[in-house]
Amino acid sequence: MIIKIRGLEEGEHTFNFEESPSEYELEKARFSEQLVSEVRLDVLGKNYYLKVTTGTVYKVECDRCLEEMAIDMSIDTSLVYTEDNTLDPEHQEDDLRILPANEDTADLTDIVRQNLLVNLPMKNICMEECKGLCSQCGANLNIVECKCIDDKIDPRWEALKKLKTN
Repeated sequence: MIIKIRGLEEGEHTFNFEESPSEYELEKARFSEQLVSEVRLDVLGKNYYLKVTTGTVYKVECDRCLEEMAIDMSIDTSLVYTEDNTLDPEHQEDDLRILPANEDTADLTDIVRQNLLVNLPMKNICMEECKGLCSQCGANLNIVECKCIDDKIDPRWEALKKLKTN
């Protein structure tokens, strides 16, 4: 996602993009749909304030029942580009970039890609009430009612059986 930012009039500008996941080096099996982005650019003097909202669908298996599911993702990325070359590049904030004098575009591809990957869920659950799989027969407990009897006791808890209850 490359945007020409230098030379724009002061004020707010909006750009829309629809790009393939392969342009972001994202796994096609997981990101099978286009990435749709809206970029709002506010030009104030030598500073360019960008807010990128990107949406896509992430396909993955549920960690409990192993059923395939799709997660709608929407992430926001904020950046500031400046023409102020007096700033020390070593001590910049992550969201502040210096726009070199010989460049008039901002390449947002890697920044948006990293933000997408960082915001992927750590645990993928199809629904809060997901029952998962039977540990004995492997049946999906969301679909069928398993007849397996779970009478195995962890040997560490075996001594508790000897306690009397009143």
